[in-house]
Amino acid sequence: MDILNVVDDIIDQLSLTLSEPSNASDGLSSCQMLYQLASHKVWGVDETNILAFLSKRLDISGKFFLSYRSNGRKSTDLLLTDRDWLSLAQAIFVKAVLKVKECSLPALHLKQFNTLFKAMDLQPSPWLTEPVSDAIEQSWSALQAELKSEFSQVNITYYDHHNPTTSKTCLPLTVLFYEGPIARAYLETLASLNLKPEKIIQLVPRNDIATKKPIGRWLPKSLRIAYSANIQSSKIHFWPKKLKKSYSALTHPMTTEIERKLSFSASAIESANALLPLSHYSDNIEPILIENLADQALHQHLTNEAKGAILFTGGGIMPSTLLSLSHLKFLHIHPGFLPDIRGADCALWSTLSAGYFSASCFYMAPGIDTGDIITPCWLPKIDLSAVPRDTEMLDGYRAIYSFIDPWVRSYVLRDVLINASVGLDELSCIKQDEEEGTTFHFMHDRLKQAALNKIFI
Repeated sequence: MDILNVVDDIIDQLSLTLSEPSNASDGLSSCQMLYQLASHKVWGVDETNILAFLSKRLDISGKFFLSYRSNGRKSTDLLLTDRDWLSLAQAIFVKAVLKVKECSLPALHLKQFNTLFKAMDLQPSPWLTEPVSDAIEQSWSALQAELKSEFSQVNITYYDHHNPTTSKTCLPLTVLFYEGPIARAYLETLASLNLKPEKIIQLVPRNDIATKKPIGRWLPKSLRIAYSANIQSSKIHFWPKKLKKSYSALTHPMTTEIERKLSFSASAIESANALLPLSHYSDNIEPILIENLADQALHQHLTNEAKGAILFTGGGIMPSTLLSLSHLKFLHIHPGFLPDIRGADCALWSTLSAGYFSASCFYMAPGIDTGDIITPCWLPKIDLSAVPRDTEMLDGYRAIYSFIDPWVRSYVLRDVLINASVGLDELSCIKQDEEEGTTFHFMHDRLKQAALNKIFI
């Protein structure tokens, strides 16, 4: 049985219940694009581009909007909810997954499965017969088996043990500090090398990060900053603290492996979790209340900064208005090997696709992880087989981003700091070709589970 012919027949049957839609007055009609894909058994360049457009939209948001602008932004808040059109979309994504298999491109195949699983979550699919569902599962299993063979081009960057100076050295670097495990690991990495950043700009959200409601508006500014920072810290570190306290069988193997394989001391890891005062790391702390990274107050603050390097530690998407400040170079550590692995959840995409964690230091530019690359690294194998096999997926996911991802990034930061022979705003770098590599989006739960199985087993 040719399963693609079976899927084409399903698409034909679903199409019979639908009329050709008219053009959307406010952009590109999702229904019209789906209709064009359904009307062509063989997909040419136009259909391939449409499929890529719709796949990206669904992969990013997990939703279908009725229409989009040509740049991919939704042109309406109305969702595509018609069951017949959603069934057609699901069948089209099944066809895409089975066709991609023929191309032998594992990264593209992974992305299409991520999109398909998100599409199947939108509603039940009564047309999904056994031969088709079996074909999907067989293809998914075959892809996972193919990914078990590690990439031949993976070259590990090992830590060349470095003896720090006996006294603290002031490093010409400003840390744009946004509270969280990543920022804490960075500060401890600097401290482990006996380096003090010249300045820490502490970003404190004026609104609660969960409820979005203003915090402490009645308080004097200094007290409001301290109060807001405390609330920010308690909420951001809620899960790391809970996991460390209640699930030591999960977190202990992680910290042990970070110490053993990535050569971070137990005291550094413990200090990062202890949330020491920022004055422990630098003599110059400048807290600033902001709405978000696009806040004009932050722009003005950075406009007045001296020329140099800024270490970005998170807090959202960096706006182009800040990246366009020509006197500053923003350093970022991305948890993926650039340009091959861009986007979100890349600690998991890296291990799922290649069997190793990876990270890259680069100068930030507008776009998703598209700046000039300074150091891309594959890290030594981290053995987490001691983690209990019955670990819940969500706990495992949270633990990876609380206890592994920050130190994976810090491994590369340390490598950059040790090997820098010039100012951190003048490091040798390679211009990134945006046409190369793959941009991934947040993983569907089935891919998360596959990635965690690979990491833990």
